[in-house]
Amino acid sequence: EIVFRAVPDSTAVPSADYALRVQLTEPGRLKGVVGIAVDVEAGGQTVRRIAMTVVIRTYARVPVAARILPRRTTPVPDDVRPVRMETTLLHRSVVEQEMLGTLRTKRIVQLGSILFEDLFEPVPLVLQGDPVKVHVRSGHVCLSVDGVAREDGVQGEYIFVRVPGHGD
Repeated sequence: EIVFRAVPDSTAVPSADYALRVQLTEPGRLKGVVGIAVDVEAGGQTVRRIAMTVVIRTYARVPVAARILPRRTTPVPDDVRPVRMETTLLHRSVVEQEMLGTLRTKRIVQLGSILFEDLFEPVPLVLQGDPVKVHVRSGHVCLSVDGVAREDGVQGEYIFVRVPGHGD
């Protein structure tokens, strides 16, 4: 939706052969209140410059929580419903539908809340309490022992592990 503001009722142009050139005063900003300059060109010259503002309202289907999502929950499709709403003033990224199975909530997400990316984190590959195999290598010596993860971890991350019977 585009609403023009501060548009003059008329502008005199010295020739019937003219062109309008529109320039953004803040390049790259295409939503909310945007300033534009319109140059009226006739005979190869700018004969008038008109400054105006445009209100650009954006709308989209936004993912919203269909139920309360507890902390550390990986949403399933029934947990999310798309709602068409104005997004002009949204400055945070929302979660894409295809990302949902790979993410879990960082905190409780209330019913009806917009699902912003910063409310989620990657689902860990190892969860606290999972059995793990610990490998330690020092020079030519390699030691392997069974352990239990003491915290969640994603790929490439170091986590604390308890080795039963050893207390380490």
